[in-house]
Order: sequence, then C-alpha cells, then structure tokens
Amino acid sequence: MCRRFNSAPSHQISNHSSWLSIIRDLIRLRSSRKRLDTHKRVSQVSNMKNPLLVVLVLGLTLSQLSAAEVPDAWKPFQFMMGDWVGVGTEKSSQGTGEFSLKFDLDQKILVRKNRAKLGQATAQLLGGVHEDLMVIYPQVGTRGFRADYFDNEGNVIHYGITFPEHKVVFESDEPASPTKFRLTYELKPDGVLKIDFAIAPPGKSFQTCLSGEAKRK
Repeated sequence: MCRRFNSAPSHQISNHSSWLSIIRDLIRLRSSRKRLDTHKRVSQVSNMKNPLLVVLVLGLTLSQLSAAEVPDAWKPFQFMMGDWVGVGTEKSSQGTGEFSLKFDLDQKILVRKNRAKLGQATAQLLGGVHEDLMVIYPQVGTRGFRADYFDNEGNVIHYGITFPEHKVVFESDEPASPTKFRLTYELKPDGVLKIDFAIAPPGKSFQTCLSGEAKRK
C-alpha cells in the first residue's frame, strides 16, 4: 500500500509549491495569533487537485479557527480575556499591577490571576504586594456563572455575575456576610478596561474603594 500511495500522478505533484506556500502561511499566522481569512484560504485550497493535500491544509485551517474562537456561553467575558497591564502614572504613591484572564481545564473554567505592587499608603497597611486568583465557572442548573475569589491576605469572596452592556459585574451574595463587595469591568470605546472595586458596609450603599484602568499587553 505504501508503494501505491507514493506513486502519485505527475499533475498532482506539480502543485507542491502551492500547498507548501499555504502551509507556511498558516504557521506564520498561528505564531502571530492573527485570525485567518477563511474565504480566501478556502478559495486557495479549492484550486489544489490532490485530495490528500486538500484534507491536510483544510484541517490546519479549521484547527486554527477553532483555537481562536470563544464558545458562545463564554462570550460575555471575551472583551476582558487575555493579558492586561495597569494604566497610571509613575508617582511612587500609586501602585502598579497586571492581570490575566484565561481558559483552563479544556475551557471549562476561566482563571483570573492578578498581581499588584501597592502604593506607599496602601502598602503600609497591607504589605508591598497583593496577589489574588479568581475562578469563574458555570452555575449548575442555570445559564449563569459564579466566581470564587482568593488572595494572599486570606480573603475569600463568592460572587454572582451579571452582564450589563459592555460590562461584567461580580457582586458578592453570601447571606452570612453583612458586608457586600462589587467588582466591575467595563470596556471603554478606546479599548481601555475600566476596573472598579466597591464595598457596601452593613446597611449602606456601595462606595468605590479602588479604581483603575488597564490596557492589553
């Protein structure tokens, strides 16, 4: 069978420069994380006469597309996925930070990792560096989501999640905790991510405790 497989007609082998060029393009696109122009690529593939090469290149094309896509259920979080760095000044009194939000466990959960170097005033109270991790997961029996937050100061917060326009809002809803917390991410028209953390003491309304902006790395 190997002999029969290798004895391809000459008119099929003559297209080798075409499919090699397409494969090189695919590899370059994957390394630069650019989205594929599907219609253009399918058009090029359709001109190839070797069925085996068509299957090979089309398979690479579809795998590239699937890797770049976000499942529909997770699309409300898409605008904030990736790696972000805080936008601010270089004044020593202000902190600096960065965070990432990425899939884990075969796209079953989202994991946010945050690290912030605190400003002078806050650092005196909480220490020099704040680190936290938040796991976002589908809520069983509903179409909603929940999140669990943990940090290096020992805090744990359980959030419900809502999706106002261009926003993702995490709001604590534990009956046992009289103090409420709210974390809001909002995408601005210029692509900057606005972040607001608010606290509501028992019997009072939310007041912003920390706020900032971030841009993609």
